[in-house]
Amino acid sequence: ALFIGYYNFAIAGVNNPGFPGVDVPYYIEQLNCMLNSTFIGAISYASEDDRFLYLVLQYLCFKFAGSSTEAFVTYSMPVVLNFLLMLSTFFLVRTCRSFLHAATAMLVTVFSFQATVGLFAGFYANWFALFLVYTFYGLLMTIFKGKSRNPFLLMLAGLASVAVLYVHPWTWILLVMIILVAYIVTTLL
Repeated sequence: ALFIGYYNFAIAGVNNPGFPGVDVPYYIEQLNCMLNSTFIGAISYASEDDRFLYLVLQYLCFKFAGSSTEAFVTYSMPVVLNFLLMLSTFFLVRTCRSFLHAATAMLVTVFSFQATVGLFAGFYANWFALFLVYTFYGLLMTIFKGKSRNPFLLMLAGLASVAVLYVHPWTWILLVMIILVAYIVTTLL
């Protein structure tokens, strides 16, 4: 997982015109614009984009990095996103299965199509949204399985679902709403 961001470097090198990642130049441009502003200005700038929460995450993570924006977006963000996806996968599987099942699912995630396609295409906001979707379903399953009736968990699940809307709206429509509607229809039938 730590070296997943360096796969791109091994394939194409720095700033190669054939560099993989459709959205990578867009994220670099957005980060540069946010860095040329105050914190409030950067948040305001990000709020004008439909990938608001991802841009804020990227901006905040960059504050701890000591690299150029190009190197950070290209190599560091995939590592951050991969760790988030791994942790949410572990949490989701752990709600219904054993620690071994959850750990196996977490490790398989590193080489899954979400990670490889997300890395190659540079679909970082979608990758981050997937982390939130898995977190949402993990919290929802915890509540439905009766492991906890804590209203705070329901509120967190709702926040995770709404957060997906502010990261990648299409992912929210496809992976949150359609799955919930299909579950409700199936249950009613």
